[in-house]
Amino acid sequence: MSAAKVVLVDESRVGLEVTEVSFGVRDRWAREFHNAHSDFGAQGRTVAAWPNRWLDRPPHERLRTMARAAVDLMLRDLDQCGYHLAVRDGPHDRLTDAEVEVCARNIHDQYLSLTWRDESGAMRRCAEHFVDPDGVLRPTTPPPSWEADDPDGRERNRAMVRSVYPALAATFGYRITRRRDEPSEDTSVDRGELP
Repeated sequence: MSAAKVVLVDESRVGLEVTEVSFGVRDRWAREFHNAHSDFGAQGRTVAAWPNRWLDRPPHERLRTMARAAVDLMLRDLDQCGYHLAVRDGPHDRLTDAEVEVCARNIHDQYLSLTWRDESGAMRRCAEHFVDPDGVLRPTTPPPSWEADDPDGRERNRAMVRSVYPALAATFGYRITRRRDEPSEDTSVDRGELP
């Protein structure tokens, strides 16, 4: 016989363990990332970067795959740069320019290597195919290597790290904060440390 216990937790007081949120409701995080990226991509453009569709039809598995992978990459990159998500109580800590560059390059490289399974069951590279709004699979030209990519493409990825990462964390009640045991190389930035 199991001796399981049910424990009620007031998330507003203690928060949820970030891995529980990110993996327990991973699709919710991915959907919000997708929406934030769609809004971000639409700024200053006539067409959104990703159509803001999520669960309406199977052809959009590519978008779901990309969004899930983007959330996983965000959490992994923040961890590797010495950050974690903490219950929101104050401003986000800003990543240094060098940390933003690492994360932006990882976004680019992941996009080049990420695959998804289309409706026929065939594996496709996200950077080589897309599904148009009518559900038709279309080829696309993948971006070049990070070094050969145009400056606008690299800057879009940097802006994703600076804007979408904090916005996504805040959507779920978190802020990006440097782990206390990892001093920042950039001492000129106000880190908004908690007392």
